[in-house]
Amino acid sequence: MAKKVIILTGPGGAGKTTIAKLLVRNHDFVLLDGDKEDAEFFPEGKHWLPENLAKLHKSHNKIFKKAKEKFNKGESVVVDYIIFGHYLEFIAKFKKEFEIV
Repeated sequence: MAKKVIILTGPGGAGKTTIAKLLVRNHDFVLLDGDKEDAEFFPEGKHWLPENLAKLHKSHNKIFKKAKEKFNKGESVVVDYIIFGHYLEFIAKFKKEFEIV
């Protein structure tokens, strides 16, 4: 199977993590939990506050970098993440790098 990157995003409780776990178990994907990764920047939440846009940018870059490292090691990656802030920019960056359609 060709390596892939899949982004699962949406509101809490939508089933992102359930689908991600199925991809890990049944299709050999590696899970990248974006919510866990951005806890460094948001230990108390509050992602949505306008004053936190710079932190969101750093968080998005961290998640992107980790996904790229895993992909470059030959792994297929599923990103499970509630994307706050400039979500279209986040997705466009992944789309450009990994040719996501």
